[in-house]
Amino acid sequence: MGLPRNICMRIPRLLSGGVRQQNQTQRWLRWWDNQGNLLLTGSEQARLERLHTEQERQRAEAERQRADRVEQTQRDAVPQLLAMGLTVEQVAQALSLSVEEVQRLG
Repeated sequence: MGLPRNICMRIPRLLSGGVRQQNQTQRWLRWWDNQGNLLLTGSEQARLERLHTEQERQRAEAERQRADRVEQTQRDAVPQLLAMGLTVEQVAQALSLSVEEVQRLG
C-alpha cells in the first residue's frame, strides 16, 4: 500500500557518495527536497548567511556614500545659488531644504 502521496512528497531525497583524496575515502550525504533544491549543510548555511550579511553591509555602505555625495552637492550648491542672486527661500525650494538649512549652509 505505501505512504499517502502527500506524505511522500515531503520526504527529502538522499544522494550519497564519496571522494578519494590522499589515499583516504571520505563519505558524504547530500539531501534534496522534492523540488530539486539542495538542502544546505550547517556550515554551508552559515557561509551563505555571512555572504548575505556582507552583501547587505556593502549595500548599506554604498547607500550611505550616495547620501553623503548628495549632501555634499547640496552644501556646495547653496553658496553658489545665493551668489547668483536667488533668495534663501528659492534655494531652499530648489534643493528641498528648509530655510534654516540654507541659512546654515549659506
